[in-house]
Amino acid sequence: MDQEGLARGIGLFNRRQFFAAHEVLEDVWRPETGTTRRVLQGLIQFAVALHHFGNGNAAGARSILARSVKNLARGGECTGVDVDAARAQAEAWLAHLDQDSPQPPFPRL
Repeated sequence: MDQEGLARGIGLFNRRQFFAAHEVLEDVWRPETGTTRRVLQGLIQFAVALHHFGNGNAAGARSILARSVKNLARGGECTGVDVDAARAQAEAWLAHLDQDSPQPPFPRL
C-alpha cells in the first residue's frame, strides 16, 4: 500500500480539504483489493459526501454517506485508520442530514 499517499490523503481530510483528499485517496485505493479496498472506498465516499455538503448539495451528501457507512460497516482497524470511529462519524453526519439533528463536528481520521 502507498503509505505516503494514505498519510497525505488523511492529512487533507483532517484539514477539511475533502475534494483533494478524495483525489489522493483514490490513487491509493486503485491497486488495493479486499477489505482494504472497501475501507478506502468508504473513506473516499466520506470525503466526497462532505465536499457535497460544503457545496450545499445535501441530497448528494446523504446518498454518498449511506454508501460510505456500508463500506465502513465491518469495523476494526485497517490501513491504520480506526474504521469504527470513522463509521460512527459518518453515521452522525448521516443522522444530521436525515433527521435534521445538530451538525456534528467535522470528522478526523
